[in-house]
Amino acid sequence: MTAQRHPFQQRSRLSLEFRSLRRWISCLGLLCAFILTGCTSFERDWRASEQFVNPCDGFSGRWEGSWKSDVNGHHGKLRALISPTDNDRIYNARFKATYAFIIPYQFEIPMTVTTDDQGVHFEGQADLGWLAGGNYTYNGIAHGGQFDSVYCASKDNGIFTMSKVDACCSHDDPYPIDELPTEDASTEIAAPLAPQE
Repeated sequence: MTAQRHPFQQRSRLSLEFRSLRRWISCLGLLCAFILTGCTSFERDWRASEQFVNPCDGFSGRWEGSWKSDVNGHHGKLRALISPTDNDRIYNARFKATYAFIIPYQFEIPMTVTTDDQGVHFEGQADLGWLAGGNYTYNGIAHGGQFDSVYCASKDNGIFTMSKVDACCSHDDPYPIDELPTEDASTEIAAPLAPQE
């Protein structure tokens, strides 16, 4: 025969469950507030950067594209705001990604860069927290307005593919900005003709 619970015990259990639910709701509210605040900050800075025109071969500026996991095929939109720091070899990269088409996620990574004739090589790492998979490492190359990177974590790896927004170079230019001849190049650019009288 099943023993019946005393009304006081039932009320205590309900009170405990209610307090637990209230804590979860509070935590969820704080998480949403944190996400929305970060997203609002990113969107504000993204719009503020519209007034700047960055060369297509530069690393700083606005980038837009997508991410894709090679492990599970998940993918989504991706944007980045990349800016220089006081250290010439360190850039600050702020990313905003969407997961499951609607869930925004924002993170920030210091990128160490080196430059050669192939473009800007970069690498960095950041701990995105246990919910996002822990520590991630990134490396890739940016050249001619294209950003290609791979990322790797303990349980995931994939790619970032983005293009420069507001790049000022044109494919119709005889000398795109990332292919300008140097002073010691054999090709010389003719000086403009003087107006004839």
